Amino acid sequence: VAPAFEAEHGRPPRTREEIREKMNDKPIYQTWGALQRCSQDEMWMSMLDMIEADYDRMTDAANRLGSAPDKRGSLDIPDDFKVPADLLKANIHGQPGGYDLDLGDNDVTAGARDESGGSLYSQGAGIGIKESKAHRVIEWMRERFPDLTPRRILEMGCSAGGQTVVYPMEFPDAEVHAIDAAPPLVRYGHLKAESLGVAVHFHAMDAEHMTFPDAHFDLVVSHNMFHEVSGRGALPILKEAHRVLKPGGVLLNQDLAARADHMTLFDQFLAEWETFNNDEPFFTEYMEANFSDLLVKAGFDADAIFDEFVAMRHAGATGPQRWYVFGGRKASD
Repeated sequence: VAPAFEAEHGRPPRTREEIREKMNDKPIYQTWGALQRCSQDEMWMSMLDMIEADYDRMTDAANRLGSAPDKRGSLDIPDDFKVPADLLKANIHGQPGGYDLDLGDNDVTAGARDESGGSLYSQGAGIGIKESKAHRVIEWMRERFPDLTPRRILEMGCSAGGQTVVYPMEFPDAEVHAIDAAPPLVRYGHLKAESLGVAVHFHAMDAEHMTFPDAHFDLVVSHNMFHEVSGRGALPILKEAHRVLKPGGVLLNQDLAARADHMTLFDQFLAEWETFNNDEPFFTEYMEANFSDLLVKAGFDADAIFDEFVAMRHAGATGPQRWYVFGGRKASD
């Protein structure tokens, strides 16, 4: 459409909106979008079929783990906890039943769906199975902050605990906490950690209003959380992360490399498909967010923040081959 646009306007497109205006009615774009969404819907439904077929066995295993007397970690879901409104805006990534799907006490559906479907989705995007996001972030952190030996760690937006369980394995002497605003997912994460024999303390908690004391953690992390956070919610979360960090502690957020100022207009247009067609209401806000400015507003010194891309280490990836990381080190007293 670029030559046609330039012939009509005497200039190339200047915004992704101008590209979208010309692309939306093109059969090849419509077909691509339909295949993207339909293949994802098929993926979720196949995961639910698998979970339903194995539900009784998984429920029995969950009940045994949940009632075991020798738990290593803990689970805290306050009786009055309410899922934040932002999380209810859409069924993230088209997940049937929504991100916080809850079919009752000890239900494992949401966590099993998130873990199995997410694994399949990630491999389909070219992300290698031998390198988790947490492993790569920890490797980068050790290179960047060799003096940091965290004794208390928090993961925000832990989902089903897939990345969380890496931290007690890598830092066996640390006390590890994890929060998410979806109670059924922290319930599943707790069971996952117990099944692996690692100690994690899971909490149903809103990252904008954490109940931890000031200066409580040496390391606060998140994985693929901020592209699910509204533009309104990003700064309060970063302020809370700064508050709960100890002086000298590090905040490290890893997310998708979809950053508008590092993308062509056409790539921005393609990425924004997530906002319009894939139940990702905050994806455009994430692409355009200036996290360096937000970190300074949250309390981090400008010379102590980072905002960069980190290469994936594994070989054979056919999709995105880098992560975006941003955060900062809290000033020492």
